[in-house]
This record gives sequence, structure tokens and C-alpha cells, in this order.
Amino acid sequence: MTLQLANNHNGGGDAFDRLPPHSIEAEMCVLASMMLDKQLAEQIVSILDGDSFYLTDHTIIFNVMRQLIVDSRPIDAVILRDELKKQNQLDAIGGSAYIAQILGTVPSAAHGMEYAQRVREKSILRLMIGLADDVTRRAYSGAENADQLLDAAAGEMFKLAERRITNPMQHLGDVAAQVYDLLEDKGRKGVETGFWDLDDMLNGLQPGEMIVVAARPSMGKTAFSMNVMQQIAAQNVSVGVFSLEMSSQQLAQRMLCSVAMVDAQRVRKGQLSADEYQRLAKVVVQMRKMPIFVDDSPQLTPLDLRTKARRLKHDHDVRALMIDYMQLMDNPGPESRQQQISEISRGIKAVAREIGVPVIALSQLNRSAENRDGHK
Repeated sequence: MTLQLANNHNGGGDAFDRLPPHSIEAEMCVLASMMLDKQLAEQIVSILDGDSFYLTDHTIIFNVMRQLIVDSRPIDAVILRDELKKQNQLDAIGGSAYIAQILGTVPSAAHGMEYAQRVREKSILRLMIGLADDVTRRAYSGAENADQLLDAAAGEMFKLAERRITNPMQHLGDVAAQVYDLLEDKGRKGVETGFWDLDDMLNGLQPGEMIVVAARPSMGKTAFSMNVMQQIAAQNVSVGVFSLEMSSQQLAQRMLCSVAMVDAQRVRKGQLSADEYQRLAKVVVQMRKMPIFVDDSPQLTPLDLRTKARRLKHDHDVRALMIDYMQLMDNPGPESRQQQISEISRGIKAVAREIGVPVIALSQLNRSAENRDGHK
């Protein structure tokens, strides 16, 4: 299910009977800056599109300028006027006089990127208002239940949040200098897993990375990954676990049995000796000291993951996350399951980069692997 956002130029007008957020002055300054500095214009088109503008006239002008950039042509006022005239759009935007008026709004392109950011912010606010307006109408219609509408709205809001995150262009030399500083830093090693060979190979789990642990069912993905989480937590480093397959009690029981070296079958049957009870009690004391935080919500969307991961980072400064497992996550929408999994994977990577921690994502391979040599 996909929500149709209200028109970007009119977002919220119907619902609140007021003009949506916009800045005509900022839009004019952006267009003028683009005419004055082509290099700046190339940067601006990477964060704005035609729909970012409130006025249709400005959308037309911007789209023509963007095409001129694509065609590697100049974008000064004369070229722009001729191109608009060729496309029979010059009179529609107010003629040559309006282009001159736009060009006169700024003396130079020095603050062009700041104007572009302001235009972009107003555009996102209009989209948010349009989304809220659409959700309101659909909620009143009663055609969908609350869960369906909530999932759809959350998905669209997540897409808006992704639009908010932009990384500026960086000079490669500056990035190289950052890498050199890391090489000089003795403490540059990532989060240690406790598996020496693995840590030596990966230099620890690096912040912002998504690490996929993939295997067919019952091959020990959860046991291995939980062991990694346990080893990290034993260093008094906070970790977060999103368990979609098992409840928090099942996860805790598995960890108890593993650390205490007690047969899980005997635990389930309640056939424990006094020594085993004592070993389990000692492990409980140890686990209480380990900063492992578990979320066993059976339904988890990329938006849920992002929200909860940010909260974990803020409240507990987690240094690693684990998801068990990726295919059990939800991603409401009409796409095929393959497309949904692709979007889920992209969402996990975005979370890892945004909060700056490694994310271990377990992935279930299908049973066709059993037909291969060694069943691997």
C-alpha cells in the first residue's frame, strides 16, 4: 500500500485553509545563484528537483536549467531565455523581465547553497503536510483499518526522513587525510567480537557497516551471533538485539544454557541437578551485569528499526546491533517480496551509517542449499 502525497505546491491547503510553507525569495535567490555560478548549480541540482519549488514558474525555470547542465551547456540568463523561448515557456514564466528580476535578487552566488537548503526544507514541510492531510482523509473514510493506515503512513514518513539526509560533496584529498589520521590512531580498531581470527581478519566490527550472517535454517546463525553480542557485552560495551524469531525469554534461556553449559533439553523438562541450578544462578548474576538490550517485537519495519536504534544509541550508547533475522522484517507496500527485502536491506544499511554502529543482520537461505555438496 502506498499513500499518494498531496501536490507539493498545495500541501495542506485543503486541510488548514492556509498557505503551505514556502519562500519565494529563497527560490528566486537559488535560481539567480545558479545562473551566476555553474559549478554551484551542479551542486544544487543534487539536492533539489523541480518539485522542490513552490511556484510553478520556478519549477519550469529550474527544470530547463537542469537540462542545460545535463547537456553541458552554459546556464546564463541569455541562454536560459533562449531555451525557454524555444520550448514555448518564456511567456508562461513572465518573459525576459522576470528572468531579469530573478537575476537581480542577489549580487553574487556566495550564499546559493544556503538558499537551496531553505527551499529544500520548505519542500519537505509541504510534503509532510500533504502526507498528514492524506492520512486524515483516509482515516475519516474508514476504508482501511488502523494498522494498515499506520504502516502505510510510517513507510511514507520514513521515505521523507531519508530525503532529509544528504551528504555534501567532499574533496577526495580531505577524505584521504581523514583515512591517514585513522591509520595513525592506535585505537582505530572496531568493536572486538571475541573471536581472535575474525577480529584479526576484519580488524573488529567497523562502525557504520552492515555484516550479513547467512546460512540455511538450523546452521547456528543465532547461536554464533548471540555469542558475538555476549563477547562484546562482556567488555562492558552496550549492544542491542532485535529478535523477530524468538522471544526474549527463549533468547535468554538459550544464552543461560550456553554459558552455564547446561543441556537445554534438561532445562525444558525441569530435570536439573543442584549443581546445574547453581551454575545457572551464577550465570544470571553475570547476565544482569551485561549491557545487552533485547527487543522481541514480532513485527519490525525499517522505520521501527531506525526509531528504536536511535533511542538505544541515545539512552545506552550501543556500539553494535543484531537483527534475527532480516526476512522476518516487514516493509508494507505493493512490491514483490524480493523488492521488499531489498528495501529492508537498504534500510538496515542506512541505520548503520546514520547512528555509526555495526549491524549484524542474520539472513535465512532457502532449503535449496541442501541440494548442494556438503549442504552448505
